[in-house]
Amino acid sequence: MTGSDAGRSDASEIWDRGVQNERTSLAWTRSILSCFGCALLLARLAANTSWIIGAVIALAALALALAAVRVSARRYRQAASALSADEYLPDGTLPAIIVALVLLIGGTAVVFILVEL
Repeated sequence: MTGSDAGRSDASEIWDRGVQNERTSLAWTRSILSCFGCALLLARLAANTSWIIGAVIALAALALALAAVRVSARRYRQAASALSADEYLPDGTLPAIIVALVLLIGGTAVVFILVEL
């Protein structure tokens, strides 16, 4: 046995069911919170110009973040059952929602830059 094989009795012990699903779920949660925080900062900046625009950005970010949290929880449950049953993993709905949130942030930032010029 080499140093890397010490303590392992067979290959099935290398893969721990559920740990990668937990890490992925936590990473999605961090991404959602980060994007939502950035969108709220942009909404606050927009509120200096027009409170209506700021409110629209904040509400759009809130709706996307809540949808992402809901889809993330559903994706976690689906992935957990798929991993234990050796089935296909869930669809790409959650990445699409995150892309929409990032595009909202990026588009708003670009508009602020162009307006300031």
